[in-house]
Amino acid sequence: MQQPFKIILYSGLLVAFIISCSSSKESSKETSKSTALLYSKKKKGFENPENYLAIDGNIGRLHAMLTGQFVQKIRRAIDQHDNDIYETWLVNDDKDSVMLYSFPLGNEAKIGHWIYHYQIMTTLPNEPVYESFEHLEIIDRDSIKSTYYKPPSDFNIPLKDLVKNYQRSFDEIDLNKLTIDEDGGTYVRQERLFFNNIAGIIADEVEKGAYKRDIYGVYPTEVFYKTIFFKDKEGKTPTGEVRTKFLKLEIYEP
Repeated sequence: MQQPFKIILYSGLLVAFIISCSSSKESSKETSKSTALLYSKKKKGFENPENYLAIDGNIGRLHAMLTGQFVQKIRRAIDQHDNDIYETWLVNDDKDSVMLYSFPLGNEAKIGHWIYHYQIMTTLPNEPVYESFEHLEIIDRDSIKSTYYKPPSDFNIPLKDLVKNYQRSFDEIDLNKLTIDEDGGTYVRQERLFFNNIAGIIADEVEKGAYKRDIYGVYPTEVFYKTIFFKDKEGKTPTGEVRTKFLKLEIYEP
């Protein structure tokens, strides 16, 4: 007497499973189709903020917002409406601009959300002035922890090869063996597509006896970076600040 009920139950579960799989596949196709717009080089999809919303979850969106090729700009003035005026940061007697390449690493579903940051002057593309691996981890729905790691001493790939084949350039690196460089603070979502990250006050490595605090503002096509300097480690007496931003020129697909 129980068997027909079991058959009906199992049949119902099978139908539900098939519908679920079908729905999941359709949803996956839609998501894939939507993210294809984001990563479309021909249409420069990364310039449309709405395309980032096709990515599921805040950590995935932040990861995409932080990856790509950026040119660094510095605030030179403030206009009559109190808006910052930025110009491309030129160094070495105006011979070089400063570029930041931020590459996504591997399969996010398997290894988590990692980024390799590689900052250069344009005439010296294979001599980075800064490089690090950043790992993003979920704290809660709106908060994402950042940790920076030192690159392996034997990791030395020319920039042109990284750009051409970044999806395979990091395959030989054991991420579990990387050494922590510094705490990257916490990114907190303020709006759908805006995160900020306010770091703690630390000693300034350039000026002895001074202190500083870094503040980041992350948008789909720009990352704003402000450093405030203090006389004291409590941050009661500010002495100045520097504002820069990284303008996205291209995005890299995971």
